[in-house]
Amino acid sequence: MYPNTNGFQPIIPQNQISENMLQGLDSNQSQLHDMDFGYGMDQYGGNQPQQQGGTNYFGQNGSGGGGGLNLSGLQAISSMIGTIGGLFNSFQANKLAKETFQFKKDAYGTNLKNSTQQYNTTLEDRIRSRYVTEGRASGEADQYLKNHNL
Repeated sequence: MYPNTNGFQPIIPQNQISENMLQGLDSNQSQLHDMDFGYGMDQYGGNQPQQQGGTNYFGQNGSGGGGGLNLSGLQAISSMIGTIGGLFNSFQANKLAKETFQFKKDAYGTNLKNSTQQYNTTLEDRIRSRYVTEGRASGEADQYLKNHNL
């Protein structure tokens, strides 16, 4: 026998429902049909109202039939409108995210350019004053700044 890897019990006679267990049950009601007060058991074990003829909730005669209020159609339309609204909102959010990214990218570039310019100005002031104080030629200061500027 193969190992049981799917979590279900293997099919062996002990795990099968016997015919004796099924006697007395029909497809729509439980064994307690004697105590039925207008509700039967559906196939999933929940109570469902039984239609006894006469008029239903929408004023129609009989069990079923055309006309009346179509709630499933309204739900489908409502769902479609909600989906379209969700798509529109996601596109707007994506557009806003792209604009925000571009703005931050431009701001970063501006800040980097300003920081580089400030560094170069500070370096030039420091080196020129140092070379003047030490009595060196301005050509040496220019060469140093050329090598060390950003």
